[in-house]
Amino acid sequence: MSDARTQMVKQQVRTSSVVNNNVLNIMNTIPRDLFVPKTFKHLAYADKIVKLEENQVMLSPRAHGLILQHIEPLKNDNVLLVGVGSGYLACCLSGLVKKITAIDKYSGLIGIAKKNAESLGMKNIEFNTHNYFDFKTTKLFSKIIFTASISKFRTSFIQFLEVNGRCFISHGTSLLKTCSIVTKLSKEEFMIEDIFEDDIPSIEGDPFIVKKIL
Repeated sequence: MSDARTQMVKQQVRTSSVVNNNVLNIMNTIPRDLFVPKTFKHLAYADKIVKLEENQVMLSPRAHGLILQHIEPLKNDNVLLVGVGSGYLACCLSGLVKKITAIDKYSGLIGIAKKNAESLGMKNIEFNTHNYFDFKTTKLFSKIIFTASISKFRTSFIQFLEVNGRCFISHGTSLLKTCSIVTKLSKEEFMIEDIFEDDIPSIEGDPFIVKKIL
């Protein structure tokens, strides 16, 4: 599978303007096929979203590469990862940052992700079962990543982001979501930079979706 991994990085990730060598190297190191259900092993290195347990998905290599590059991971970063899936993105981050707090509403996926991380010797990831909308902590994070999209961006989504921190978030209600980096400039100010579009599934339980009344 190492040849497929190398081709994935060269033909899908690098050609999507991902030029950060640390990101390219880590994606060329982590065996993506480990994180894919047996039924979809043949799609592990394809430029596709892959179905996981609990009706969740694993984002495409292109999306993962762009997220990692634009979040600008640093060795001293403490990262909050919202939406763990099978743990691929968390394990990629593990080699790039200091610590990851990874949360998901599905305990089954948390168990799978934790097992995958342990098999690779990743020790700086804390896995917890939480729905983000009920998540509470006194910590602030230098980076936050949402792997599912929201209907509309609101500042409440970055309440756990420290000043000068960066957050990756996708938003919108159409098939292709707008993917953005939010930089927190001060307690009250932030800057949004739209970076690419992708088919990123919507977050479950989004409290800000306006339901039509028939």
